[in-house]
Amino acid sequence: MVQLAGAAEAGALEKKAEAYKQFTQAALTVEFLKVLPELAEKIASPLTKVDKITVISQDGASSGVNKITGDIAKIMAQIPELTHIVS
Repeated sequence: MVQLAGAAEAGALEKKAEAYKQFTQAALTVEFLKVLPELAEKIASPLTKVDKITVISQDGASSGVNKITGDIAKIMAQIPELTHIVS
């Protein structure tokens, strides 16, 4: 019984993988955009547990909240590149 379930699951995964191979770049972009808000939430979620942030800047040019939000934006900007590496 377990063997049948495993074989069925493997077959389903093979079909899913084949379907993803047929996706165009546009379809992949649409799928990516569907999960982007969830990714942004997960990337930023540790900040919800912070009471106080002290930012020490060596260059003095960028500090404070602007630096933190800028770093989050940089992380988000790297996600599309990561998806190309994974796919």
